[in-house]
Amino acid sequence: IAKNINPIGKKKRKEFFSILKLIGLFFASNPYFYGVFFKFLSRFKNKMPPSDFLLDGILDTEAKIIKRLLERLDYLSKKRYENAMFLYNNLSGCGRMIFPKIDKDTMPAFNRLPILIKDLKLLEVLEKNLLKEGIETSRMYLKSLHHIFDLGYKKEDFKNANYFASHLLTLPVHPLLLEKDLFKIVKVIKKI
Repeated sequence: IAKNINPIGKKKRKEFFSILKLIGLFFASNPYFYGVFFKFLSRFKNKMPPSDFLLDGILDTEAKIIKRLLERLDYLSKKRYENAMFLYNNLSGCGRMIFPKIDKDTMPAFNRLPILIKDLKLLEVLEKNLLKEGIETSRMYLKSLHHIFDLGYKKEDFKNANYFASHLLTLPVHPLLLEKDLFKIVKVIKKI
């Protein structure tokens, strides 16, 4: 009997911890809570590329959340696009930055809005000033791949990749951003 009960108990424990993790992720990914708890949360942020990961099945709770997100995919994608285009349209004239060329007849799928900052000191100031305002940017890759892993290339190879890695700053465009957050990003960047 004990052998038959254990798997059920193990699944319930897994489900319970999965729900706790999802609640934690909700608070950690919400811009308001993230800003309030940034210093605490940043201690748990892994900044290394993953070496491996394990996929051992999806729990019922996770499946329900995935289903709900998939049902809202069109809305979420449209909101990301609108947020990215708001930033793009309000910032793309800044001469010290390079924005991706977006053809008017396309609708890119944005995860973040990538921009290249020509001056590295300006990049650091922007990153710092946006963070002060509760807006977390991302540098993505501080080095190009052939600098992270030994792939047999010289450091000076792939000039464009090296430039992109060191000059890239990505701006958030996720659906939880409010209009005031978008205006704040524009204001901070235009002020510098």
